[in-house]
Amino acid sequence: MMPRVTVVIPARNAAATIVEQLAALSDQDTSTDFEVVVVNNGSTDDTKKLCTTFFELDPRFRIIDERSVGINRARNAGIQAARSDIVLVCDADDRVTSNWLQALSTAVESGDIGAGLMRYSVLNSPLTMRRWNIAADPTSVPDLPTGANFGLRRSVWQTLGGFDQTWSGAGDETEFFQRAVRAGFSVVAAEEAVVDYRLPSSLRSTLKRQYRFSRMRTLRPLADIEVEAARWSQSMRRILWVVRHVPMFPISPTARAISWRLAATQLGIWSGLIARRRDTRRADGHIHVLCIIDSFLAGGAEASLAAIIPALRERNVEIEVATLFERNDLLWAFEQSGATLHQIPVARSRIGRALSVRKLVKGVRPHLVHTTLFEADVAGRIGARLARCPVVTSLVNESYGQDHHAPGALG
Repeated sequence: MMPRVTVVIPARNAAATIVEQLAALSDQDTSTDFEVVVVNNGSTDDTKKLCTTFFELDPRFRIIDERSVGINRARNAGIQAARSDIVLVCDADDRVTSNWLQALSTAVESGDIGAGLMRYSVLNSPLTMRRWNIAADPTSVPDLPTGANFGLRRSVWQTLGGFDQTWSGAGDETEFFQRAVRAGFSVVAAEEAVVDYRLPSSLRSTLKRQYRFSRMRTLRPLADIEVEAARWSQSMRRILWVVRHVPMFPISPTARAISWRLAATQLGIWSGLIARRRDTRRADGHIHVLCIIDSFLAGGAEASLAAIIPALRERNVEIEVATLFERNDLLWAFEQSGATLHQIPVARSRIGRALSVRKLVKGVRPHLVHTTLFEADVAGRIGARLARCPVVTSLVNESYGQDHHAPGALG
């Protein structure tokens, strides 16, 4: 018999909380036939083992694997696997109330998308709520659903092409629901579909989530208000608030918590602004490459690079060249090429040279690191990977300058 409702739970390293959520779902106050699909999203803890043990007691529950990590990838995989048109989604670290399934599925049946209500006071301490600046539980459902408490028709999901899998950290579900509203699908509020939401309780996890949230919302804003929040004037207001409240830190845990959260928010916004500026340059056709070579010695790779730089610069490729050793036979050719030149500090070991390359890459922030054979390849590859920058290597033993390229090869 096919279920009338499918509940999807994305789960990544949720061993500490998922059994509580599964127990709440198995105890729903409803006569509706339903199934529960847990999407194991690359967990490295006992999430899958605990679910498998739990599911032996209830055949309505099953688990699938989605190894590509990402909340929207897990949502899409779970909805794809659903055996009913009505799909409800909740998180693995929260707890649904006893009437959640009935209330939310009824809302979806009366429209296209259902939005439930979040409650914070049950699973979170007063200190945690203050850290997140939450004074009381909300009394109304937001205009757009939250990712931890929504339902939709599977046909709506198919029409819209699913959740955008390039989104993560913030706005991952909002972007989808904005597309749904623009496409004319209706959102129905379900005030009785309550989820007890679990906020990050430690200061470290709170600041990490706030940083990621602010960075993503700045990098890919969903509304004009988010662009406004990223302006430097707004940034200065946050900084001044923290400075004014520094004297209260010894006596006010709330002031300390809010200040740390504002600091994480601001760091995330600045990081997003920098990344957005780099992406804009890349979208304009600008490419920034850092080339690592052994030295300015008159070898095949070095001569090739010096010869090809002018043609690359004409095609909006910004070239910087760094050398590991002080040999300057071709220094004049590189100076005439117009590239920015660097001398990496001399180091006695490969580890030392790799760390020097890493420092340079993090300072220069290129889109790509290019290395040549021998020592430059070893130190360049290690240093680039330590700096989390893409790296490629050219295998050459003779010049491949401009004259050696077939017509149009640089186009």
